[in-house]
Amino acid sequence: MRGLTRRIVLSALAGAILCGCLALLGVMGAATGFVSGMLADPHETLGAEAIADCASNPEWEARVGFHDYWAYTVEGISTHPGAPPLQPGWIPAEVGEVHQLYGLLSRPWERSAVHRLADDGPCAVIFASSPGKLDALPTLRIGAVFGLLLGMVAVLLGTMSLAVRPLLARLRHLDDAASLVGQSDYRPVGDATGDELGRVARTVDASHERIVAHEAELRNRHALLEKHLAAVAHDLRTPLASLQLSLEDLGGRVPADLEIELGEVRLEVGSLEALADNLLQASRLQGGLDVQGSGAEVELGAVLSRLATRFGILGRARNITVNLAIPDEPVSVRCEPSLAERALANLVHNTCVHGRADHPVGLSLDLRGGRFELAVQSAGKVMSPADLEVLAARRLTVPDPSRTRADGGLGIRIANEVAERAGWQVRYIAVEDGGLRVEISGRVQWSGGGEDRPL
Repeated sequence: MRGLTRRIVLSALAGAILCGCLALLGVMGAATGFVSGMLADPHETLGAEAIADCASNPEWEARVGFHDYWAYTVEGISTHPGAPPLQPGWIPAEVGEVHQLYGLLSRPWERSAVHRLADDGPCAVIFASSPGKLDALPTLRIGAVFGLLLGMVAVLLGTMSLAVRPLLARLRHLDDAASLVGQSDYRPVGDATGDELGRVARTVDASHERIVAHEAELRNRHALLEKHLAAVAHDLRTPLASLQLSLEDLGGRVPADLEIELGEVRLEVGSLEALADNLLQASRLQGGLDVQGSGAEVELGAVLSRLATRFGILGRARNITVNLAIPDEPVSVRCEPSLAERALANLVHNTCVHGRADHPVGLSLDLRGGRFELAVQSAGKVMSPADLEVLAARRLTVPDPSRTRADGGLGIRIANEVAERAGWQVRYIAVEDGGLRVEISGRVQWSGGGEDRPL
């Protein structure tokens, strides 16, 4: 049976037939049992007075329920003109014996019985039969209801075992497979039946194959894109670095009134450098790179020292100095070095570009109880709580194609993404007199073997 509809229809048809058969058997069983019980002993059914009245009444006849009774001599002779004749072989040989007779009447539940009560007299033999029709209806109804109840139970059990349980097992198997679609541990459903569930199962298997093929294609495309961005970034670094050196060389030879414009140009070139590197790192992160998967470590003090030197030079255009405070001992954390430096560089670059001119930028790093606390602070406009929430919520999962600079767009997104994947906490805090303070904290790695530093 391949179709769910066919299986359900056949189950219902079989259940209806079974219910009908059991109801009929119930009716027959109840009727025959009741009739046989009533015919078993005339003393209990008729009573002593009725049997005693038989001797004084030559045309004695009795009816109890839907049973008729007639009296006969031991030779089978009755004085009642309407008494049915008895065959000689029906009369029991001994007193107290009874012969149950079947098949004398047309209905299977109808029975007759011949009782031997005495050795002589007009009431020596009692013949009882059940030709009644309407009187048996209550008993028949009880038997029918009982048979129907048995039929319903049988249909329920049969439907559960033949239709419902197999369908539930297939649905559970299909649900387990559907929850793993596209994953490496997916196992094909393999349901070859031709019904609706079988078609759904084959659709799930085909969907998994399409997803796997699509993911493989996306991985290949991403690998090609990452290689292309790496090549572009590499090709841009050389001319941009040469341009920065040329601009630095011009710094001492241009007129004083052009120093500010020259510094702005150097900031723009720095933004181009950051943009090229941010595009490469964003591609790596969006490709699912685990920033801690390689087990590499980076020393935050060294990174901040390099950033303070680099942006101290770039900040001269806006008369911005970079103040640095780091501990004497190394502070190592588990993170891919290029990503950690890119994330921190974005924060510092953002302060130099958007911070208030003629005000210093502060970089600090503290080590407290096995955790580091890093802060980047600059003066600037007053930040509202809504502005801070926007900065903290930025991630690469919601890219903003309208941003083309490595500022609070892509740069902040990369910084937040790297910190989250490295297990660091980032807080954006508004400075009271205007400006922004970014605090990053996390666990420090023990430089001896990559284990967490003991607290």
